[in-house]
Amino acid sequence: MDAVTVDQAAARAAAQRAAAVAAGGVKGDGGLVLVIGGSRAYAAPPFLAALAARRTGVHGVRIAAPPSPAAPVLEAHLIEAPGPELDAATVRTAAELSARMGARLVADGARGRVVWLVGPGLGGR
Repeated sequence: MDAVTVDQAAARAAAQRAAAVAAGGVKGDGGLVLVIGGSRAYAAPPFLAALAARRTGVHGVRIAAPPSPAAPVLEAHLIEAPGPELDAATVRTAAELSARMGARLVADGARGRVVWLVGPGLGGR
């Protein structure tokens, strides 16, 4: 898929989310996805999983992963690990963020949920 097609798909998904909110929905009805994964050997999988999540119509994606060249490509927030592998502190930060995201959805009256996607790219050496 070329960059123009990806841009068109992202624009279409954003327009669909905006239309759902304008029709009486609440931002967050589409839910939020938290992707936890990646490793030195497999840096791209969490970013590919996040891209797939964006295309389903979720309102937001957060990624906890080691640094990768794929990071700037996505419309997602990165919780960057300090080294080439995930550590306990990064996962703890992701858990705290998840709790805040869930509380925010409830406070806003959104019907969406916070979903964790754990594993893409973990375990590489």
